[in-house]
Amino acid sequence: MRHIREAFSLFAKHKKLWSFVFKPMAWSAALYLLISFAGYWLVVPPIQRLFEGFGLGWFGNAFGVVAYLVAWFFLSGMVFLALVSFLSSLLWDGLSGEVEILATGFVPNRKVSIRASLADSLQRTGLTLVLGLVGLLVGLCVPVVGPLLVAAYIGLLDFTAPAFARRGKLLTAQRSELKRLNGRHEFALAVGVVTIIPLLNVIMLPFLVAAGTLMVSRSGIE
Repeated sequence: MRHIREAFSLFAKHKKLWSFVFKPMAWSAALYLLISFAGYWLVVPPIQRLFEGFGLGWFGNAFGVVAYLVAWFFLSGMVFLALVSFLSSLLWDGLSGEVEILATGFVPNRKVSIRASLADSLQRTGLTLVLGLVGLLVGLCVPVVGPLLVAAYIGLLDFTAPAFARRGKLLTAQRSELKRLNGRHEFALAVGVVTIIPLLNVIMLPFLVAAGTLMVSRSGIE
């Protein structure tokens, strides 16, 4: 939690950090909302028509909406993580680098090709979807705790991705370095809790990116 507290403090002291937030936040929020509304129009009308066929009228309409909202509440965390996995190393590097400069006065800059970065983002998204499905299945046996632990691990990867990428460490190398991060368990747990709460997860995005960057930097990862 100390890295998250430090991230909040940096944002409070250095207003220029917010200039690095708008673009990635706009993309994340827009894609998140697009998927939300697309899912609504793909799922709810067919359910409503099915119930109308049974002569249930307004009850069928209400049930379709409620069923979607309940399903989205449980699925939105996985969708959010998939978006973050794809966008983290592509759009959040500016904020992450500025945070590291303010915190330490130095920012590593090992160049990674655009092709490698895109491939890395696709690998992260695939891993997130697979683990998200595992989390949903585990959640049937161990409600809340199972999905939370899966979200915690994925979030730990995602929110430290920009800092690791600047050090030339993409997904495979990053995973082997996670054990060196000081405070990784408490950070991952906090991320897991935030991730499964719709809207809060989007609002917390820049702070979690900043906190993940600070954790990598403070742990002496080179």
